[in-house]
Amino acid sequence: MKIKLAFCLLALTPFAFVSEVNAQTKGMEGSYFGSTLDSNTTEGLLEFFETNNSITPMDIFKMSTGEAEEKPSQLQGRFDFPTLPVSIRGTAYSSGEAKAIMPVISYDVGINNNTNIYAGAGYAFVKTNGEDTPLGDRDGLILTTGIEAKIVNNIVFFGDAKLMMDAESMRIRGTDAPVKLQFGIGYGF
Repeated sequence: MKIKLAFCLLALTPFAFVSEVNAQTKGMEGSYFGSTLDSNTTEGLLEFFETNNSITPMDIFKMSTGEAEEKPSQLQGRFDFPTLPVSIRGTAYSSGEAKAIMPVISYDVGINNNTNIYAGAGYAFVKTNGEDTPLGDRDGLILTTGIEAKIVNNIVFFGDAKLMMDAESMRIRGTDAPVKLQFGIGYGF
């Protein structure tokens, strides 16, 4: 219970500071779709760096989308409503027989040109054969908070934290922690 309360406070903290943000700040507009890296993918990248002298952006993409050595793939996206401060987000995960999707509705606040912070809630739909996923090992309510920024033309960097509300019985791939941190890079449109 303490972890859930701490996460909720953490999720709302950025919004306490945005009262100072100018009403003219639009933040990042537009939708995007991209590859997500989590701690397990990052460990795989570190192993790759140790055994290879060079790495290309395509190598990173292949690792995050599961194209390299049958690694799991995880994709994330955002659909922006231009006239509303809300977005629909989604995450999809696939590895062998384990599949998971997580639709989310978020409230977005522009903190700078081309940069937003957001908080939202969603639901994870998980189908596994006893395999843990980054979205948990069972269906459940999820809270999320994050930041996203358009860094160059149509390239978007995003990062978020997801709290599984049924943390006592939910297992996130490789850990019993109820919070999952992820980051990624995507193509904005």
